[in-house]
Amino acid sequence: MDQLIELNRAGTDKSFSKVKLEETSSYIGIDPMYSMVQLQFKGDSRPISASHTRLLAWWTKLQNADKKALKPYENEFLFVEGAKEYWIPVPNQLIGDVNSKFKKDETILALLFYVGADKERNEAQFTTLFVLTGYKP
Repeated sequence: MDQLIELNRAGTDKSFSKVKLEETSSYIGIDPMYSMVQLQFKGDSRPISASHTRLLAWWTKLQNADKKALKPYENEFLFVEGAKEYWIPVPNQLIGDVNSKFKKDETILALLFYVGADKERNEAQFTTLFVLTGYKP
């Protein structure tokens, strides 16, 4: 995933270069870069964060997608690649599989796409958003 983030580094850096620390800002990638990535499943889940919901809303708007496209993304799961953690939204139809088939710390081949990046108010760094579309154990 680091390589995918680096491929978008110029765009994200340019997008966030003039954003003040006290501002919130988002960057939507032009290319979703559909990818297969080995990730470690950590077993933790949570409702999708406000920043990820906001970023997905921008993405669907720019894609001219129906707002209903957001409905399947209500939860996200924690995955790790190397030393980096990623909260990745998982569509509702895959949550049963994720909960029943993945064991904590199991390595899976995640099928995902790149949405963009988000900088929260009073945060110096941006976070990158990927969305899970499938998997291979």
